[in-house]
Amino acid sequence: MTKREHLETTLRREMDSAGVDAVIGVSPENVQHLAGVFIISQRMIPDRLAFAVYPRRGMPFFVVSTVVEYTARTQSWIDEIVPYTEHAVLPVEGLVRALRDRGLSRGRAWIETGYLPTRDGDILRRALPDLELLDAERLLNRSRMVKTPEEIRHMTEIARVWETAVHAGYAATTAGEAEQAIVRRMTQHLLAGGADWVPFVSFASGPERTLIAHSVPDETPVQPGRIMRLDMVGFFRGYYTDFGRMAIVGDPSPAQRDAYRRIITLQREMIQRAKPGRRASDLYRESVAIGKDLGMDFEMDAIGHSLGLRLHEYPILNRFEEETLVPDMLLCVEIAHAFASLGRFHVEDLVRVTERGGERLTTHIDTSEMLVVGR
Repeated sequence: MTKREHLETTLRREMDSAGVDAVIGVSPENVQHLAGVFIISQRMIPDRLAFAVYPRRGMPFFVVSTVVEYTARTQSWIDEIVPYTEHAVLPVEGLVRALRDRGLSRGRAWIETGYLPTRDGDILRRALPDLELLDAERLLNRSRMVKTPEEIRHMTEIARVWETAVHAGYAATTAGEAEQAIVRRMTQHLLAGGADWVPFVSFASGPERTLIAHSVPDETPVQPGRIMRLDMVGFFRGYYTDFGRMAIVGDPSPAQRDAYRRIITLQREMIQRAKPGRRASDLYRESVAIGKDLGMDFEMDAIGHSLGLRLHEYPILNRFEEETLVPDMLLCVEIAHAFASLGRFHVEDLVRVTERGGERLTTHIDTSEMLVVGR
């Protein structure tokens, strides 16, 4: 079954169950999820809205600006493209016309109310007063939660690009080199490997700077015996990479080895426990208990999140989330902890949920020990 067929089947089943007549995706992530096309201008020009519409009865259709009409016609798996003329009408007015023309001006519809601008929501309600608008966030979050085999292959491939870039960047590091220079090298490798851009980099060295949650790399020189902590995000045609790797210039001290061993032990245990049927909140609570067994007063806000077309996909692995894991979810399992006088230690990996437990997909860099560079 193709992803389009899977979406049509599952969304119609949800609509039948809830008595809803249509699902309307608006955000760049859900438009790509529902229409199968990456339209980059959606992220740069947020008022150039597109709407992927799946009716309960009939075929899906795709409402887009004439500026990107050709892209939609040639790259989307949705066959019916409904263009609106940009600047002549508002995008939401194009949606109103398309819904009216297809008999969807009354009833109930799921739409991304959290993304649709208030002005456009007001216009839609005034123009179609007999159409009840319901929030589609949870429905579409759960629809994106499970990845297709093609998505798993793609995300594994771009994860390998990320690891290769980071490994190359660390491997060339020398004592006294500035943090910014190391990050610049990693970023160049990531872009050369196919990333469209690098939206986020947190990098720090030493026991003080690594305590900063989202440290911006600067001219601070990395010194022998000082840990380096990296958390970097890459963006590849709509899909994200988001992992964390540590390294040290020269051999780590016994205390640094012990601290790293503890966070890796905790992370590997939580990866193994990432099985279908487990609740996110239970995994979080278990991480706190295991962390304490390892001698850490461990209590992060969350120990990870799903990953895909959004950086923080649903669900987040925190103490409040009751969603259960299902096969073929892709999670970032992330453990970070500050050790007195040593700094904050951190590791983050891409994990596939399977019946046997979590399968770590980011394996290019051996993380069983902290990476040693600059010898």
